[in-house]
Amino acid sequence: MQIDFSDKLWTKAYIFATPDKIIGRDQIVQTLFSLADELNVRAGMKWLWEADDTSIIDQVNFATGNGAVTDTIPSRDDANKNGVTLSVWGGNGDNIDGSNHDDLIYGGEGSDVLFGGAGEDIVAGGKGADELHGGDERSVLLGGPGDDMLIGGDADDMLFGNSDDDVLLGNGGNDELVGGYGNDVLVGGSGEDTVNYGQQVLFTSGRSALLINITEHDSPPTSTTRRGRESDDIHGIEIIKATAGMDIVNIRLASDSSLTRIQTLGGSDRITIDGVLQPQTILIELGDGDDVAGGSCQNCEIYGETGADEFQLGHNYLAADVDREDRITFLDQTLTGGIRNKNSELIWANGRFSERYAVNPSGELGIVDPNGRITFVAGFDRSIDGGQTAGLRVYELALEAYKLLETPNGWQLFETMEDLLGHAMKALTGISYFNTVDPLVIDVDGDGIELLPRSSVSPHFDYVGDGFARPTGWVRPDDALLVHDKNSNGIVDGIDELFGDHETSGFSALTQLDDNGDQTISANDAAFESLYLWFDRDGDAAFDDGELQSLAEAGIESLGLNATELSNETVAGNRITATSHVTLTNGDIRDLADVAFATNPRQTMWLGDSTISETAALLPEVKGLGTLTDLRIAMTQSAGLQEIVETALADGSLATSDLQALRTAITPITISWRDAVTVSEGTPGTIDRTDVPVLFNTTLSGGSEVLDFAIPQSDENGNYWVRASGRPVKDVDGNDVDFPSLAQLLAQSEDEGAWSLFRGSDIQFAERRLGLELPVGNAANQTGGAAIDAVQTTLEFMWQELDEVAVRLAVQGSLSTFFPFISYDVIHDSFYATIERQLAPTFEAIFAAAPGSPEGDSAYIASWKTFLDVFLQDFDRGEDYLIVSYSYLFQNLVAAYENVGLSTGITEAASALDIPSELVHTGSGSIVGTDDADIFYMHADHQVAMGGAGPDSYVFGRRFGENVIQDVEPAPFDSSYDLIRFAFLTSDQATFTRNGDDLWINANDNTDSIHVIGQFSGQRPGLFGGTVDDDLGVNEIIFANGEVWGELEIAQAVSRNTGGDDVIEGTRVIDFLDGGPGNDILRGHDSGDVYRFGFGDGQDKVEDLQDYILLAGPDMLQFKPGVSVDFTARVKAP
Repeated sequence: MQIDFSDKLWTKAYIFATPDKIIGRDQIVQTLFSLADELNVRAGMKWLWEADDTSIIDQVNFATGNGAVTDTIPSRDDANKNGVTLSVWGGNGDNIDGSNHDDLIYGGEGSDVLFGGAGEDIVAGGKGADELHGGDERSVLLGGPGDDMLIGGDADDMLFGNSDDDVLLGNGGNDELVGGYGNDVLVGGSGEDTVNYGQQVLFTSGRSALLINITEHDSPPTSTTRRGRESDDIHGIEIIKATAGMDIVNIRLASDSSLTRIQTLGGSDRITIDGVLQPQTILIELGDGDDVAGGSCQNCEIYGETGADEFQLGHNYLAADVDREDRITFLDQTLTGGIRNKNSELIWANGRFSERYAVNPSGELGIVDPNGRITFVAGFDRSIDGGQTAGLRVYELALEAYKLLETPNGWQLFETMEDLLGHAMKALTGISYFNTVDPLVIDVDGDGIELLPRSSVSPHFDYVGDGFARPTGWVRPDDALLVHDKNSNGIVDGIDELFGDHETSGFSALTQLDDNGDQTISANDAAFESLYLWFDRDGDAAFDDGELQSLAEAGIESLGLNATELSNETVAGNRITATSHVTLTNGDIRDLADVAFATNPRQTMWLGDSTISETAALLPEVKGLGTLTDLRIAMTQSAGLQEIVETALADGSLATSDLQALRTAITPITISWRDAVTVSEGTPGTIDRTDVPVLFNTTLSGGSEVLDFAIPQSDENGNYWVRASGRPVKDVDGNDVDFPSLAQLLAQSEDEGAWSLFRGSDIQFAERRLGLELPVGNAANQTGGAAIDAVQTTLEFMWQELDEVAVRLAVQGSLSTFFPFISYDVIHDSFYATIERQLAPTFEAIFAAAPGSPEGDSAYIASWKTFLDVFLQDFDRGEDYLIVSYSYLFQNLVAAYENVGLSTGITEAASALDIPSELVHTGSGSIVGTDDADIFYMHADHQVAMGGAGPDSYVFGRRFGENVIQDVEPAPFDSSYDLIRFAFLTSDQATFTRNGDDLWINANDNTDSIHVIGQFSGQRPGLFGGTVDDDLGVNEIIFANGEVWGELEIAQAVSRNTGGDDVIEGTRVIDFLDGGPGNDILRGHDSGDVYRFGFGDGQDKVEDLQDYILLAGPDMLQFKPGVSVDFTARVKAP
């Protein structure tokens, strides 16, 4: 029987009045609904129809007998499709098809076959083994007691299996499958499908804890065991949800896994996930509670969310949201971080359990256990205070970093340029900040203005509109930039549609749109409808479709213009210069800020035509910085520039290592390069600069020191010059000249130094290359000692700019034969070696051209010093952590010196590379070092090198005989970082063994050997700080091909076994103990040791002894290849 309670249908029978209610409707609906009523049905009604009760039901169908019914629920025309049809059937196995509108179908007892129709349907089977099908739109399929089959449709469906053994097939759409109790089969189908173990009632998280073991095979099924009783087979599932209780989830992924997300919801959960490389990212969300997570899963991201979580070291997974309440553990030991010595050739900082730490370019901390398994930690806190990321602190000791130049190159870190030039500009002009552009930013979500810092991965934005985008701090995706869509094209065309420029603040620009002068921008102002919010969702500082939202769409009623100016407010290094407020339509208030983003005007990106002609590609390249394009791009656009470069290469003017001569030779190139790309008037470098008279003095190191400079003046006394020092200009007779000319200034004699002109054209080129206006060569009127120091700083930067260009041109051009196997990387603006021998071929080429006499060779090598300073400062060893240190240079020098030779000694040759002669120790017999840094040249038989405190380097030549290293740094003081460097030997050309605590290195092709005394003796920490034992041995070995061994690699190299029954005794430091074939005793001692075992290794016994309580460390049993987790092992403890 069918009863239709549709309001529209019943009102048709009444002409003059509309009935208030239909008598008996509620009783009939409630009576029938009570047969199907359960929490899941009500939850489904809320999800599908936003219904809180049965008032949405306006039609009922029900069986009038107990016989099986095969029927289709009648369709309704559009006028009567406002409600839901409730259909309740008997208990003998019905076959029912849904209607063209929303249905609630209940099968009752018996094995029914029920189909949803064209609307949004709830299909409930009731008792019996039912077959339930979803309809065309969203459906809720509810199995009851009995083994049911639930088959979803093409929309997003909810499938709930209940208590018995059910089959749930999601089919199309993003489905959620809840098997309930029983041994179920759950198949997702297409779309993003979820298996939810946490729902006992739809959309309600239960508190019952689960044990979930998931083992995926290379082809389905997937086996899931819950609470140790039931087992499900799941296929094609993307999301798995556990309960709100304390779950234990163990997952082993297959290579073709479809999983993308695992959620354990609330409770203190424990999850372990292992698997091979996944093509997709798998997100693991642990929810509330103090959770434990770990495993081995590349492309897995684990989010601890709230609570004090524990992330166990595993392999290749990312701990994505670690905070100071969380901890990282290794074999139940909480990690605290590590220390890296600047002299190390390894990227890693060393921890106390032989784990290692390093930060990658994405800011992720990598932690490697002794077996080489790496775990990544996102967003590592690298601040000096540290400790915000699981209490980890990773430091780099730089106090003993004996680099080529002790002062870092100012151009490698832009902050150095900002600091130095900022002080110079303050001294010369009284202005300390560089010009910036300050767009307006709105705090859309009400949690404060959120900005991103300028960093190595910052986006680039063209703040000037000249085609050069600079790296910049930026707005986070949940806040927005205010945009004025002036041309109504629905996109952000550039800086012209943001508010603020170099001369006008953001609020000043916005005020110009206030038509009625009420100090607000609202719908009463004509421009209100053309204002938008730009949500840069991907953070690339480039507009993409879908990133604009109108003020009305964002619920913004008005923008306040009464801004409060701020002086010292910063967010992520970006200055907030002023703030006002935004009023929303609901009355809420948000911040509106004028933000001067931190930018780098030097490291720009050219947005214009980057074509390089075939001819230009054959000429030297120099990176374009500031408002200069790369040189080859500029030569492609300017035939005149290309001709000037070709002439300089052909006439030999660049074939010298004299930097002063090179600076003069490149002047025509720098002038033409400036003119190759047109920039707007007023851009730094476009205003003519006068030549600057400077009083120079040559320093002992060959550099130049500014003693004074002169400033042009023009007044009623005419045009004349004054000295910044305030000292008078004197004529040849020593008399003061009141208003001296430039000629009189330059002609005067000085007790110290000599006057020279710094060319205005060079200043303009430096300004274009820096992207900054420099406070020299103009009408700056600051004088005094501070101004002189400032000019010294500024001119040094300009000289360095010119020197860098000159050296790049010479190395790639006229001097290229001296730099074989050296290439220039225009992207990183650096030189690099193309072969493993690094700089040795360059030194060989330079040595080969020496005159051949002691005096001539000394003068010749010295002539290269300043040129090599510039070249080596920009030489990139391939990784940021690898520095051009004294010992690295000496290693390359030894290789060249022993291959080619000089008439002068190696110590004098080292001095040409700025290696202090007092560092280098050579000779025969016992060679005693100092208590500071030492470099020992090991090249003769029976040398005993005795290093002490300080970082020592032992550099071995081609042949070195039988040598001994006795490096002793006395307790209780902290030890320095010591190295062995080989100029010719590689790791495969030697054998490494341990004899007691000593290391022996024996060359394979001759009798040369090295005996390192006490290498494995270790140090016991003192109870109150310091150490009990002296520090013996070295920290690293660097081979000729660049391979680096740290203490872990050395310990692995000396791990040896025989085929017999051995007793292998460990040491106080980490040991890798491998008995090999035979019945062996592996006896470890202090620190964490690794015991290796594999098939065919006999009956081995491990005796792990702890000799010193403060040297406790986690020990590991490592199975060799072929022994998998499926191998059954018995662990017996005494």
